[in-house]
Amino acid sequence: MASVEDICARAKAAVMAYKVPDAKAVATEAVNTEGVDLVRVIQEGFSAGITEVGKLFDAKKIFLPHMMAAANAMTAGMDILVPEIEKRGGSVGEGLGNLVICSIEGDIHSIGKDIVAIMLKVAGFNVFNIGRDVPLGTIVQACKDNNAIACGTSALMTSTMVGQKTLEEMMVK
Repeated sequence: MASVEDICARAKAAVMAYKVPDAKAVATEAVNTEGVDLVRVIQEGFSAGITEVGKLFDAKKIFLPHMMAAANAMTAGMDILVPEIEKRGGSVGEGLGNLVICSIEGDIHSIGKDIVAIMLKVAGFNVFNIGRDVPLGTIVQACKDNNAIACGTSALMTSTMVGQKTLEEMMVK
């Protein structure tokens, strides 16, 4: 039986090697191994891996496609761990508050937003990732419905950036 330290090390390695199948396998193993703290696997495994990849990116030793591949591996593991944590009555977040995050209407980009959502979850926030190409009224309603303390929106296209200002005005009202 693998130790939690071994599982964390393999989760970190899967992210750093951009290996989605390995990330899924180690997450599944963590879920099926009695006594393994799944939040610890996220923090000391998957999150630690993406942090190291981020440092390499900052140092210009790797490039955006590598960062995206690492994020895909991390997401694959998180997609297995987070539902299991919630099923067991736990939470990835540590109660720092509810956040709503999405890509604004007209923008279908989601990779950066999804990375931020994962990192916020790991940091202790309860994140409601409501998707991409989300209408402004839906964003406002999601903030109300989830008692959000903050809302993060992504708009990478110039044509959708004007929606940010409109959303701010709607949120004030």
